[in-house]
Amino acid sequence: MNLIWFRGDLRVDDNRALSFACNHREHPLAAIFFLCQKQWAHYGIGANQQHLLTVALKDLQGSLNKLNIPLIILNADWYAKVPERLAEFCQAHQVEQLFFNIEYPSDERHRDKKAVE
Repeated sequence: MNLIWFRGDLRVDDNRALSFACNHREHPLAAIFFLCQKQWAHYGIGANQQHLLTVALKDLQGSLNKLNIPLIILNADWYAKVPERLAEFCQAHQVEQLFFNIEYPSDERHRDKKAVE
């Protein structure tokens, strides 16, 4: 299986990582998103923004379903926990390739670096 990791880029159109993953589809493709509610609270992301995120995830799931790509949503309280959870998922599901777009804020870059180590 190949995996596309969604973070802040919850869109199908104009998504470079998704486009690349779809063009290199030697294996089945799935998508994954991690809910990091403690991190979001730390950033001051309130109930309204979290509701908008839920709506965006439902829209993303619908768009991905049209492409026959399942969306898996897992919990990880903090960004620092995501690499471990991602590695566990990849090992358990024999993920061959991981695709994702670059994010630039500091915590996100640190998380991404840990995820690919």
